[in-house]
Formats: sequence, structure tokens, C-alpha cells
Amino acid sequence: MTYDLSTKRVWLAGGQHLISNSETPVLSDLWGWDGVRWTQVSANTGSAMITHKLYVDGAGGLFAALSRGFVARWDGQRWNALSPNTPSRRESAAGAYDAQRQQFVTFGGLVGGRAYDTTGETWAFDGTRWSRIATTGPPASLGGAMAYDTRRHVLVLVGGLDINGRKLPDMWEWTGTNWTRVSVAGPSPRFGAGIAYDQKRGETILFGGVNAARD
Repeated sequence: MTYDLSTKRVWLAGGQHLISNSETPVLSDLWGWDGVRWTQVSANTGSAMITHKLYVDGAGGLFAALSRGFVARWDGQRWNALSPNTPSRRESAAGAYDAQRQQFVTFGGLVGGRAYDTTGETWAFDGTRWSRIATTGPPASLGGAMAYDTRRHVLVLVGGLDINGRKLPDMWEWTGTNWTRVSVAGPSPRFGAGIAYDQKRGETILFGGVNAARD
């Protein structure tokens, strides 16, 4: 889910719909919220998606960064792949669009077949190609929550699940060149939370998440 400032619309694409205990289809629809109601833009976008990140660039283009390391752009009817599979396949990575530096940034994610086989790499997509921009910073994890602070021009990363299956209480900020751990008292350790930046109030809002992982 992402907010488009130019159209004042929230976009929602794909996801997983639980029908029964044995049937969990991945969806390929696209919806828009205008502040009053949801409108289905497409019932079938041509690309079923899960564990992806939606973002809008400065020109109002709608993009989906998919779990296999490529980015697709919505052309009004379908998703079109823009980039090769440069980063290794990963799932449940944190990600957000950095408007100051005009690039989509992603951190961490599940990269192996074993539980908690995670990475601590940071990658960026500039509209044409992927680049690995950091290998140090937050501990390797999956399921972290990331949002862009438009006032301070930093990316905020909260929580995650580390390689030992422990919930992280960490809060980090990416300045465009390096990660810095922010030492503040805050929410209990969690992963898979929702996060967004409230421009009107100048605050990063965190909601929900899972806090029942193995200690």
C-alpha cells in the first residue's frame, strides 16, 4: 500500500486472500482509495504479488518492487517489468521510496530456504538499475517496517526478525550514505508492522505487527 500525493489516492495491489486452511491464492488486483471509498482499478493486473512494496515516484508513476529483485511500473492496464533480477531473490524485505535521492531503497529480507536465513544488505533502484549501497548497518533481518521522513529526508527502519528468530527493538535511520541506530524508548520488539510518515504532523506512525516470535 502507498499514498500518491499528486492524485491524493491510496493504492493497494495484490496480497494473499485466505479462503480456507488449504487454499491461499495470491491476488493480482489493484484498488484505489480516494478518502471516501475503494474503487477497483483492475481485477487482473497480469501479475499476482505478495511480499512486494508499492511506491510512487516524484512524477506520479506507480511502481511495485517485487520479491525477485525487479521493479514493475503500472501503465494503466498492466504491470511492466523495468529491471533485471539483480539482487538475489528475497522475501519480506523492508522498503520505501527516498524522494530526496529519487530511488527506491530496500533492506534485508529472507534469502535462503531455511527459517531466518536473512540478509543485512541495502539496495537501491534508481529507475533503471539496482545497486548495492551498503552491507553494514542494521542486523540482518526480515519483516522490518520502513518509511520516508519527508521533513528530515531520512528513511526510518523499525523492528524485524533476526537470523536467530528474535524480534528486534531497533530503530535505524538511513541518510543516503550510512545507517545510524537511533537510541529511543519506543514500541515493543516486533516484525511485520505497518508504518507511514504523517506529513501534516511531522511524525512516523507505526501500527501492529507480530510480537509472538521465538525469544
